[in-house]
Amino acid sequence: MTIPTLTTDRLLLIPLVAEDAVQIQRLYPRWEIVRYMVSSVPWPYPDNGAEYYVNNVALPDMEKGIAWFWSIRRREVPDELMG
Repeated sequence: MTIPTLTTDRLLLIPLVAEDAVQIQRLYPRWEIVRYMVSSVPWPYPDNGAEYYVNNVALPDMEKGIAWFWSIRRREVPDELMG
């Protein structure tokens, strides 16, 4: 199954790829974000947390067709994740 890129006038929702883990790791480990997540998200967030999640949870589930994950980006800065 091919997961589509979704677009709005301002945003791009691009299917998650392994390379996104670097930016996720830089953005994600902030208490003001993690505190709203499920209790299984570790805190303090580990140095390899994003890489582990992307490569061992998200991408395998996408390949199985049981989950879908997108990165959120502004159209004017498509190489920069915002979520």
